[in-house]
Amino acid sequence: MPRLEEEIKQDVVDQLVWDDRVNAATVDVEVRDGTVLLRGEVPSYWAKTAALEDSELIPGVDRVEDQLTVRWPPVYTPSDSELWDNVDRTLRWNPNIDVTRIAIDVFDGVVSLEGTVDALWKKLHAERAASDVAGVRRVENRLAVVPTRTFSDEAIATDVVDALKRNALVDSERVDVRVANGVITLEGSVPNIAARRAARDIALRTAGAVDVRDNLNVSV
Repeated sequence: MPRLEEEIKQDVVDQLVWDDRVNAATVDVEVRDGTVLLRGEVPSYWAKTAALEDSELIPGVDRVEDQLTVRWPPVYTPSDSELWDNVDRTLRWNPNIDVTRIAIDVFDGVVSLEGTVDALWKKLHAERAASDVAGVRRVENRLAVVPTRTFSDEAIATDVVDALKRNALVDSERVDVRVANGVITLEGSVPNIAARRAARDIALRTAGAVDVRDNLNVSV
């Protein structure tokens, strides 16, 4: 039986209040046809990510729309040059990121990443690492994925399908996987948003993937 929007909203609010990473008092929650809309301000990119992930866990939520703004506490705001140094240092310390292939630019707290990485998960990893630096308001991830080995679309698709079959959250029979030039497209249906995230994560971590298009629908 479909859940009432008021019930979903209350669960989302309760989840945000429970999560100590999020200041729920500054977040406005709205629910429309299974879509949760988050508005307001959060004190860090980390808190923003936490709010999105928390909302996705609530039964009845099909999608989360992010309109949150990161506004760091007014105690101290690093300059753009300081942010550049801190982001550069953070990426250099990360063993999974080759910073020599990445150009960093910072303007008004917005970090832009350009260059190449050899795996899609590394592109997302670099964005997450940069977003965790104090003072960063947003990360514009323009990194291109250029695998160092050649992968056929058929081999990529097979790896994704096999991984979906091994996942307890996903019914692989209800998910269609297509790959064209390294771009993975997921279509079909999943029972909940947790299964959708699991399927998307599998595609993102598959060797040879350069991008993922998530066209999955949430339906029981």
